[in-house]
Amino acid sequence: MKERGLIDRAAISFSFSLAGDSYALFGGVDPKQVVGGSSNLIYFKNVPNSLGTWALEGQGVYYGKKNYPLSAPTAAIIDTGTS
Repeated sequence: MKERGLIDRAAISFSFSLAGDSYALFGGVDPKQVVGGSSNLIYFKNVPNSLGTWALEGQGVYYGKKNYPLSAPTAAIIDTGTS
């Protein structure tokens, strides 16, 4: 979609709702859906992985207040719960 000029940014955002309509927005975010506005959002690039899913670079995990860093960065798969 980005390569064809249909959207300005190679991004997708989701709005999930139990009371109203849920939707996916291609090309950016709806600033009304972001507490405090969307001007300070950081966009992440997809990290390729063996499953071919969306992933971020995982550097560690917090459990409670304790940090458990990984010995090397790895793909952290994004699960939207819709599949």
